[in-house]
This record gives sequence, structure tokens and C-alpha cells, in this order.
Amino acid sequence: KKKKKQKFKRLQSTLMTAFLVLSITPLTITAIFFLQSHSKDLQEQSTSHLLSVRDTKQQQIIDYFEARETEVMGFVRSELAYASGGRFYGLVNAFSRLGNDIEESRKNAQQRYIEGSGDQIKTSTLPESSNYVGSERYRLLHKRYHWAYLELLKRSDFNDILLVDINGNVTYSINKDDNYGTNLLSGPYKDSALGKTFKRLADDVTERRKVNEDYTPVIVSDFELEGGKQVAWLGAPIVQQGYLHSYAMFRLPNNGITKLAADANRESSINTLLVGNDHQPRTINTKQDDIKNSLEVIDKALSGAFGVGTYTNGLGEEIIAAYAPIETRGVIWALVVQLPENEAFARIHQLEKLFVIAMLIAIIL
Repeated sequence: KKKKKQKFKRLQSTLMTAFLVLSITPLTITAIFFLQSHSKDLQEQSTSHLLSVRDTKQQQIIDYFEARETEVMGFVRSELAYASGGRFYGLVNAFSRLGNDIEESRKNAQQRYIEGSGDQIKTSTLPESSNYVGSERYRLLHKRYHWAYLELLKRSDFNDILLVDINGNVTYSINKDDNYGTNLLSGPYKDSALGKTFKRLADDVTERRKVNEDYTPVIVSDFELEGGKQVAWLGAPIVQQGYLHSYAMFRLPNNGITKLAADANRESSINTLLVGNDHQPRTINTKQDDIKNSLEVIDKALSGAFGVGTYTNGLGEEIIAAYAPIETRGVIWALVVQLPENEAFARIHQLEKLFVIAMLIAIIL
């Protein structure tokens, strides 16, 4: 009887184990299948989200620059531009009469205002001076148009507008920074982004006007450091009925594209980089260390490649990145939207833990 009981117990435990294995096996297979399927879906969601963010930001930045170009084009075809930038009248003409010759006019202009003040007079011209009439004419015209330019700035992202005559003299500036009164082709700013952009514009207009007198391009520079801040210059000619009066140069800080590149969800670890051909940041919030650690994907974007995938950054971390080039008016930047892989797949790891716990509970019960 004892032997029979022992055999029965062994058979009972064997059957129970078999039934347990039989019942858990389908559950395990189903759970593994579910886990793999769901993990794949989560991975695809992560990469799709990065691609969506990349494409949205790319289009927003392109649209932003097109809107600024439209603003510039709207101005150079306005009555304000024709009246203030007229070659034989307005501020452009009055500037040339600030002295007995253009050299003296430039010198007097540079001494006329407190630098950066906009309209605060530093040096007045005395009535007995031979330049008094010209000085008064410039003062009255400046008073007439300066307020209109200030209103223009209030409604835009630009932070300065210059009127430049056909010979490269800065005849008017809203801010009266130290570029005012200089010559952009021969003066201290000739090798700056402003000087180079103006030369490109003037050369282009001179060449193309031979076949089309109404040719009105907008030239855009890349962002470069100026006075410790990244700025770009946009320039266009003021052409009225085929007659070239002067040029307008608009200074654009990078605040606008910084807002566009910034991540709306601050709790997310998504990091957006906007980088130039020189591997320098184009937005205020892009760190140089982030650029250094992400050169692999930045260089792909700068070469014109679009893509999304995982790479190992300079710190040895696995990163999922969506990248693309942004090309506008001959300027090329790399746009990279990236996220650490361990954060992107955090929900997958949570799912794996839940699976293990559920299996342990099933076995115990």
C-alpha cells in the first residue's frame, strides 16, 4: 500500500508538472509574441516621432526664411523705400551733402550721432559752417523717415535696416552702429558678413541689370558672429521703374530660428541641433559639446543626406537620430533631431519587466 501511495504521489506530481508546463507554454509563447510585436511598434513609434519632428522643424525654418525674404521684397518696393532711398532725393542724396565730398560726408556722418543711439546727436553743425545747409537737410529728412523705420522694426524679427548707396556708402541706419557712415566695399566692414553680402548683391545686380533693368533679387548670408551675437544679413536693391536708386540691408538675429528649433515639450529629452558648414551652432541653445559628440550624423546631413537610425555618439551612448539638410539661398545647415536610445525604449524595458513579473505570478499560482 505504501509503495502504491508513493507511486500515486509521483504520478500526481508528474501530471501536475506536465499540466503546468502545458498551460504555461501557450501563455509564454503568446506573451513573447505580444512582447516582440509591441516592442517593434514602440520602436517604430519612436523613430516615426523623430522623423515627424525633423520634417516639421525643417519646413518651419524654410518657411521662416521665405517670410523674411518676402518682408525685404515688400519693403524695397514700398513708397517708404522709394522716398527715403531715392538716389536724387531722400536720405541717400542728403548723405552725400553732409560734406564737401564723399570722404567728408562719411566722416561727418560717423561723428554726427551717439553710436547705437538711433537718433541722438553727438556733434552739431554750426550755422556758419559750409556744411550747415546739407546737415539741416539730412536732419529734417531723418526726422521725417526715422519713425517709420522704427515702426517697421517693431513688427519684424529684424533688428537694424541700412540704406546703402550704389557706391557702397551706408547712408542711413536705424541703430547708428559703427557701420553707419562707412563704405562697405572699401571700409572696415568690407571683409565682414555685411560687406561680403553687399558685394555679392551689388555684383549680381550690376551683371543681371544688363538684360533686365527690373531685376530685384534678395541675397541672404549665413549667420556669423557680430558683436558677440549670431546675425545674418538680407539685402535687396531699391529699383523704381527700372531705375536703381540704392540698396537696403536687413540684419537678422538668430532668436527667431532658435525658437523654431527649440523643443516644445521641455520634459522630453529630444535634442535638436542646427549646425552650419563650419560646425558652429546656428541657434542660441545649441551647445558646442553636443555638436562635437554628434559629428557623425551632422556630417551626413551637411553632405545632403536624409535619414533616421541609431549611432554611437562621442560619449559612447547609443542615440536615435533623424537628420536632414536645410538649403536656402546657397546656405546649407544640418538639422538633427535626436534622443538617447535607452529613453526612447524605456517603455519597452518596462514591458519586459511586467512580462517577467506576470510569468512568475502565473508559475506561483
